[in-house]
Amino acid sequence: MKNQICKTEDNRYEIWGTTPFDVTKRIEEEGCRCLSHTLLWNPKPKFFDYKQLKEIREKLPNWLSENASDFSKQDKEEFIQELARMTDGELLQKLIYQYSFFRTSQYEEIYVFTLKIANIQAYCINYNEVYSNYNNKDIYPEGDEFYDRLKKYYPIIENEAWAENEFGDSGIIPVNNKSNKQPTSKFLLEN
Repeated sequence: MKNQICKTEDNRYEIWGTTPFDVTKRIEEEGCRCLSHTLLWNPKPKFFDYKQLKEIREKLPNWLSENASDFSKQDKEEFIQELARMTDGELLQKLIYQYSFFRTSQYEEIYVFTLKIANIQAYCINYNEVYSNYNNKDIYPEGDEFYDRLKKYYPIIENEAWAENEFGDSGIIPVNNKSNKQPTSKFLLEN
């Protein structure tokens, strides 16, 4: 039965971040679903804005160089050209929302999207709600490691090892290449 995994003995629903968060209202009224003890699926995720998409375009080629063993300099140049030809709308269509997680507050939902590139999955993480609390010194005191990391690496693009380390098997999204459609490009696969 869906959502049973995060149901409590008193018939509420909890998702764990650094502490447990009550998500009963989100499940019963907003249509969210528990995917695990730490992951929530939201029917209305917050998508990347144009500034974030620009940064994703800039970071993806280097990320791919580090994460794909057979990604040559020529491949990198072609991939950069392919990204440049794509509109923001086309790139957004290829970024598929998978799940959300929480860290310090139930009001800071962190959205995880995946992007299929060749035979690997890039995990593109939308920290919009975390950024909205940047000026809250109770949440992010001076020198907070997480805050500093976000500023330095925004937006964060991770690999499957990150997903497995953070969430175990429930965080890994398999790359499904079993499609009758032929990809329109060498790198970015059809959805």
